[in-house]
Amino acid sequence: MFNGYANLLNELMFDNLFVYSLNFSWSYFVLSLYFAKLYSSTTLRVIILSIVMIFQIYSLNHVQPATIQATFDSISFGLIGLLITIYGLLYYAKQLGNQPKENILYVPDFWFVNGIFTYYASNFFIFLTFNTLINRHYADISIIWRIHNVVFLVMCIYFFIGFQCRSSQGRFR
Repeated sequence: MFNGYANLLNELMFDNLFVYSLNFSWSYFVLSLYFAKLYSSTTLRVIILSIVMIFQIYSLNHVQPATIQATFDSISFGLIGLLITIYGLLYYAKQLGNQPKENILYVPDFWFVNGIFTYYASNFFIFLTFNTLINRHYADISIIWRIHNVVFLVMCIYFFIGFQCRSSQGRFR
């Protein structure tokens, strides 16, 4: 929804960076709730939800209206990308630390976390350096976003596999 609106604004020659900021904030909120649900540790859940609250308050205070020339908040995007990558690593550590009760390849959450981890770990440096690349014209941004889109496709493939596991009661077809 957000990306479609951002594309529309771009086609109409309006600034769309605030929409990407809203998208990223919303995505972080939803993914944090998902990871908090995956962990059995109450302490870890409280830490994740506290970070979410702090980031959401920060985001609300720093959303730039569409009427001014907006900038891309690379630091926040990079930090959130790093946090979500860490959440994925914590999930993997939890899975490796326990005696497996089932084949992890048949667990939908494994595939969902793989997709999320792949996307955020791969795009961490894109998010972190994007504002600098735009402002200093170091690179052709379209090439960078093509890489981003390929990684996004890989994430979607992992999600597809995860949904196949879920629809077959924990067994991949």
